[in-house]
Amino acid sequence: GKPAAGGGGGGGGGGGGEPQPRGAADLRLLCFAVVAPLSYRAVLVAAQYVEGVGVFSCDEYLLFSNVSSASLFAPGIHPTRWPASGGPEVRVLPGSLQEEDCGHQGCPSLNAGMLAKVWEEVVHNSMTRSHDWIVQLDPDTVFVPTRLRRLLWGHCPQRGEAC
Repeated sequence: GKPAAGGGGGGGGGGGGEPQPRGAADLRLLCFAVVAPLSYRAVLVAAQYVEGVGVFSCDEYLLFSNVSSASLFAPGIHPTRWPASGGPEVRVLPGSLQEEDCGHQGCPSLNAGMLAKVWEEVVHNSMTRSHDWIVQLDPDTVFVPTRLRRLLWGHCPQRGEAC
């Protein structure tokens, strides 16, 4: 099933006594993405939602835009196999999602003010406390969470402690 956009997660651990040893597969990832309306990225995120990949392959996710989910994933943007529930929850932030003008270099970066707002929302979200790592994903990035978990596991304390 798809992860819920909300709620927390429990950690490892058994019924008492010593904490259960953790492995890379136990690392909890909170992933988030920022999606501009009427963009190819919105089309990608809609397809990823249906397939349960990308940001939706994490333990939990947050999506940010400057429009509602209904507007972001309007007919013509989402695939035909779209759930009747209307798709993923989107946190709406006021402001522009226009890419910054980088002159002739053409860097497609989100405007810095909006990115700062997004990170503030992520850091202050109660979901962050129940995850080991926070991952910002661009919708057009191929993301394989099992590979990332293995890479991150080497940066965690030993003996089953929280990462």
